[in-house]
Amino acid sequence: MKRTNCFLVSAVLADHKLRCLPQYCQLIVRTWDFLLQQLMRLQPIALSLFSITHITCVSIQICHTLSKLLEEEKARMTNIKDHGTQSKALLQASNQKRNLLSGEVRHLKAVLLEKQNKLKFCELETIKVEAHFDDIKKMLEVDITVKDKTREVETTRIKTVERDTKQISAKTALENAKRALEN
Repeated sequence: MKRTNCFLVSAVLADHKLRCLPQYCQLIVRTWDFLLQQLMRLQPIALSLFSITHITCVSIQICHTLSKLLEEEKARMTNIKDHGTQSKALLQASNQKRNLLSGEVRHLKAVLLEKQNKLKFCELETIKVEAHFDDIKKMLEVDITVKDKTREVETTRIKTVERDTKQISAKTALENAKRALEN
């Protein structure tokens, strides 16, 4: 690449020499030669500077890109942290609600058990009262039966007494009639 540039510059100078006036031609040729020598000497330095500048620009671009990525990551981490905080708050609220509901369920189970025990006691009492009521009902039936029998017996007794009284009256009348006839 160096030689191509040199030949190109030399060709330009050669063409330029032909056109220049003789008094200025030598000065221009020397100046161009000097500049060419200086350029040849400075070319590695220029390439190094260009490489350093290029590397620096690339490094700056990389730093800028990394800085953007870092900011994006910070924003993402902040977002994740916010979501984590919200999730933690929701979890705590959910745990509190679960604990509250568990307490209510335990209380309701205890109340239900108490009510079931009261219901069993009430059912036993109902069975006892029904049995007692059946006993009283039977006693009333027996009492009614006894009263009916007593009335029947009383009616029979009254009839028996009336019959006996009639028989006694008839016997007495018969005896009186026999005595009256005998006398």
